[in-house]
Amino acid sequence: MNPSIFIGLPHRGNIRFDHVPNIIEWSKKYPIALGASTMYPIAEARNELVEFFLKTKCTHILFLDSDTIMPRDGLPRLLSHGKDVISGIYALRVGEQKIAVSACRATHSHPPYETIKIPQELSKVDAVGAGCLLIKRNVFNRIKKPFFSGSSEDFFFCENCRKHNIDIWIDPTIKAKHYKEIPIELP
Repeated sequence: MNPSIFIGLPHRGNIRFDHVPNIIEWSKKYPIALGASTMYPIAEARNELVEFFLKTKCTHILFLDSDTIMPRDGLPRLLSHGKDVISGIYALRVGEQKIAVSACRATHSHPPYETIKIPQELSKVDAVGAGCLLIKRNVFNRIKKPFFSGSSEDFFFCENCRKHNIDIWIDPTIKAKHYKEIPIELP
């Protein structure tokens, strides 16, 4: 079956324009449906987007955070692996340190998770961030609701998958850009 993609964009009012050229290019290869949610917290937005997705006939949902931009060839490359759950990688700034939020392993059977050294090739991991996450439709038939929950909603989703023997993968060659806006205010 040829893939069709529901792109789910959770946001808080701003979506980077950089998504538009990618979506236009991807729509030349795949049927695309687009959904956005401003629900807060983000777990609620992701759950709402899954509900929108399940009302379509799309084969996959691609979560793209409003501030996370995948490379143009990212979607076809994620699809080429044929995995149920797969992500590219992206960074998060914590103070002055940059850490990858897309590759983690559980230090116990439950969180907390620790960031792992980014592998050089397609790899199975315990948890990924959901900023550029591709999920096959059948996953939502195999895991329990709520699909996303809590302040680490993406890790909650991954733990739910692992409980149902669904592997989580990363392709570290797909490096998304993660933008952060900071207010500049006068005293």
